[in-house]
Amino acid sequence: MSLRTSLSTLCRRLSLRHPSSRLPSSAAFSSESAPAQEEKTPEKKSSSFASLLRQSSWIQMGDPKGKVVVGEVYHVIEDDLYIDIGHKFPCVCRKPRNNSENFRRGVKVRVLIKSLELSQKFLGYENEMTLMEADGVLLGLYSKSSS
Repeated sequence: MSLRTSLSTLCRRLSLRHPSSRLPSSAAFSSESAPAQEEKTPEKKSSSFASLLRQSSWIQMGDPKGKVVVGEVYHVIEDDLYIDIGHKFPCVCRKPRNNSENFRRGVKVRVLIKSLELSQKFLGYENEMTLMEADGVLLGLYSKSSS
C-alpha cells in the first residue's frame, strides 16, 4: 500500500478531504481494495483516558504504601533483583539467602511497598534527588494459592 493510498484511507476515515484530490492523477493512485479492508475491520469501542485511569488497578488500590503487590523479576545482578511492580520505577530488593536459585528472571514475586520513589538529599544540594527506585520488601515467590 502506497503512502498516498494510506493517507487517502485515513482521510476517508476521518471524513476529511484529501489534499491531493484536486490533482487529476489522484484517481490513478486510489486502490479498490482499501474500502474492502476498511469494511472488514470491526470498530473498536474507545474508552476515554479518564475512564481507563479510573478502572486501573493502581487507582483502585489507593495509596500503595504498606500494600502487597505482585511484581515480575525482569533483571538479576548478583544479589539484587529488579522487580517490575507496574509503577514509574522498579523495586530493587536483595535476593534471599535461602532458595536464591528460585528467584530468576521472569518469576512473579510478592512485594510489600514502602515508598514508590526513593529520594535523598545529597551533600551540597538543597533539593532531593531521586534514586529512580521504589523501596519495598521482598515477601517471597507468588503463587495463586498465596493470594
